[in-house]
Amino acid sequence: MKHSTAIGMRAPLNARQHRAASLGILWNVINIYQHSANLSNRLLGAYDLPLSQYVLLSLFMSAPEEGRTVTSISHALHQNQPTISKIVQKLLQKELVDSKPTFHDARSKILTITEAGKHVHGMASETLETALAPIFNEWTHHDISHLMGQLQVIRSYLETRA
Repeated sequence: MKHSTAIGMRAPLNARQHRAASLGILWNVINIYQHSANLSNRLLGAYDLPLSQYVLLSLFMSAPEEGRTVTSISHALHQNQPTISKIVQKLLQKELVDSKPTFHDARSKILTITEAGKHVHGMASETLETALAPIFNEWTHHDISHLMGQLQVIRSYLETRA
């Protein structure tokens, strides 16, 4: 990643510049999301796996031995329960996740990823990683760490206000 060395790049922004920069960053984040979602959905189509389903499988893969409820998934992903329920139903139909009643409440279900779900997630992840790797080929560890830190600041701010 090329870094600008222009004089004055570290000068503080006035209020108008700060608002314009904030909006510019927000629009870039939204635009990046739109492009990456479109590309991801196109690539994941080979596995009949829309991005929303891939995201849920990724959450399961972060701790595959743990069961999750629709409520815990909705909290983890900051999504409403009806939306998560619809995605879970699709994954259940495809047998990528399994559902068992909880011990204390038969209406509540514990969801776990199946071997088929792990397999599809692995293939889909490989496809996405291969397609997106060229973006970061020339980035240094510092470049990536710095960007991840800045994105975490934005994410934390937005999470507290959502």
